[in-house]
Amino acid sequence: MRTMALLMLSLMANTTLAQEPARLRAQAALALALAEPARPQATYQVRYQLAIRESKPLLVWVGQPARPVRGCIHHETDTFPGTDTVAVIVGVPTGTGMLHRVDLPGCPQDADIRAALATHWGKPAPRTPVPVRP
Repeated sequence: MRTMALLMLSLMANTTLAQEPARLRAQAALALALAEPARPQATYQVRYQLAIRESKPLLVWVGQPARPVRGCIHHETDTFPGTDTVAVIVGVPTGTGMLHRVDLPGCPQDADIRAALATHWGKPAPRTPVPVRP
C-alpha cells in the first residue's frame, strides 16, 4: 500500500526544476513519512534469547542459506564456534534458560532436523547443558 502511494506521488508530481523548493521539500517529507522503515538484522544473541523466551528451537544455518522449518527460530551465519564445515546447529530449549546443542553436519533435510528435535525435545535437561552461544 505504501509503495503504491509513493509510486502515485512520484507520478503525479511535476519534478521540473521550476518547481518551488517548498513544494519539493513537502513532497520529500511525505515520501519519507510513507516509506517502510528499515528493519535491523537480528543478531544471534537476539535470536538466542527469543528461542529461550518462546521455548522454541533455534536453528543456526552455518555456511548455507536458512530454510524455514515450522515452529523454529532461524539464524544464518558463515561460521560458528565448534564447527568448521557446513552444518545446521539445532538448539533445543532445556527449560533451564539454555539450549541443548545438536550438530547436524552438511545440509540436512527437514526430516533430519525434525528427528533431532524429536530425540531431544521434552527430555530432562542434561546435567551440563551446552549453550549454543558463539
